[in-house]
Amino acid sequence: MMIMKKKELQEVRRKTNEELAKLIGEKRAQISLLRPELKTGKNGNLRVVKNAKRELAQLETLFRENEIILREERKI
Repeated sequence: MMIMKKKELQEVRRKTNEELAKLIGEKRAQISLLRPELKTGKNGNLRVVKNAKRELAQLETLFRENEIILREERKI
């Protein structure tokens, strides 16, 4: 699991809000599974959770940007 690279981010930008919502749900589920692993010591790599949270934030930002763009297009 790595932080999204520029090419991956460009691909995600092309997705619809429905697809982004699905990705956001998957990433949240992944984070909820990783946190207990850290506490129990199964996964000692803190960076995994940090990167997953960063990717979630990127996805949520793109989702919000799409919402704003759609709202502005409807006003015009």
